[in-house]
Amino acid sequence: MLAGPGLVFQVYPEAVATLPGSHLWSILFFFMLIMLGLDSGMGGLECVITGLMDEFRPFLKRFRYPREVFTLCVVFVSFSVACINVTPGGIYSFHLLDTYAAGISLLCSALFETIAVSWFYGLERFSNDVEAMLGHRPGRYWRICWKFISPAFIIGVVMFGLLYHEPLSYNDYSYPGWAEWVGWSLALSSILMIPAAAIFQIATTPGSFTERIAISISPAEEREMIVRTKDVSRFKAKHWLYV
Repeated sequence: MLAGPGLVFQVYPEAVATLPGSHLWSILFFFMLIMLGLDSGMGGLECVITGLMDEFRPFLKRFRYPREVFTLCVVFVSFSVACINVTPGGIYSFHLLDTYAAGISLLCSALFETIAVSWFYGLERFSNDVEAMLGHRPGRYWRICWKFISPAFIIGVVMFGLLYHEPLSYNDYSYPGWAEWVGWSLALSSILMIPAAAIFQIATTPGSFTERIAISISPAEEREMIVRTKDVSRFKAKHWLYV
């Protein structure tokens, strides 16, 4: 049974070709795919560009149009890497990237995000932010989902994916062992960056180990108060038990 790229680029086009007015439906179908790809790419690309620009802002200020120049460089590099997917064997590299770079790595990133927002940043503070933006606080159902159900569901999906992992294959072709290692390297390159950045932040923060932990898991506007009063809201049961 075909799934993923085979479903989109083989099954659906063949099905659309059998419809009356197949040329029109084919144009609409692939126009929808292009718009979907652009929309997904814009959102992801904006996150990458904003994060990198915040990190390298002093260097980018040398350019007259720093954001435009940096965006052009990122898009050009992304386009150059993606060109391998339109070669005669590009579907195999596409399937490899789709399985490892866009699968478990995204789930793990979402898991770290839910833990960071719901547990470290805190649901009470996040609810206050939502109320300031929307005018009302999120209900208890949403808070329970953010704090418990979503992390548990993601952990379950990741664990099942690892326990029941099958060798990578596409149609009748089985990928060699080195390709599997390349795929896992791609996945881990993004997954391990999150704990690595956390360890680096703790290691480079001044103070005792307890103060480093407190400052690293607290918002920037609370850090000065933590250093001055040693009062850490993240070390109180109220912060962790709030729902």
